[in-house]
Amino acid sequence: MGITTQLLEITAIPDTYKDHIFYYGVDSVKDALKVWRQGFIPFPKQRKGKAAVIPGRVYVTGSLIKAANFANIPFGSVWNKNRIRSVGRYGYVFIIGRENLVDIYPNEAVVGRFLQKAYDLQYGDREDFKLSDDAMDFLMYSWDVLNRREQTAVIRDEAEAAPVIGKKLLNNLPDNMILWILNHVGVDLSHEGEISFRTLFRVDRSKLDTVEEDGSNFYDIAERVTSEDDII
Repeated sequence: MGITTQLLEITAIPDTYKDHIFYYGVDSVKDALKVWRQGFIPFPKQRKGKAAVIPGRVYVTGSLIKAANFANIPFGSVWNKNRIRSVGRYGYVFIIGRENLVDIYPNEAVVGRFLQKAYDLQYGDREDFKLSDDAMDFLMYSWDVLNRREQTAVIRDEAEAAPVIGKKLLNNLPDNMILWILNHVGVDLSHEGEISFRTLFRVDRSKLDTVEEDGSNFYDIAERVTSEDDII
């Protein structure tokens, strides 16, 4: 049984998460056409070293703002004609619904940062703060998984170490703990295998100044793509 199936069967997870929309942004006609024609979100290009992604995983975000930034359409920004001419008129955001997901995991960088935050909250300056029992279990279990160098990176809050630490944790944490993380930090996900998408929107870069910075009027400004001819 995939983690998504397990996740959606747990009544403690809020309905708002079950109905959450995820996004994938691309900044060019070439990339938008590629995804549109193949019908699914592709695997990212593999990188070397600490920035390497997990093979066989597709990465999407629950943040419309993040997707817009990937699509090079930062909300509320002002673009002149020369800049638009050099980059292209539109940025594109693919919409992924729950029905498109099969087996999901927290994004490894998010897991690493989540551990760093839990450590900071437990052992930082806030003497009046106490982690929940579940968060403390996560912190203690994770601590036993990490080596001394990785523990030091958590203590020092080294952001660049978060993906590496997150990958190690995802390979070692029990499913119930991964589900608990998804319930708390389910914004950025990785997905086992390619993901189909629900629909696609394009945003005219000349109209970005009319989009609220929080994206609240995104669907008022964005244009739905209904055919390949709309990707221009």
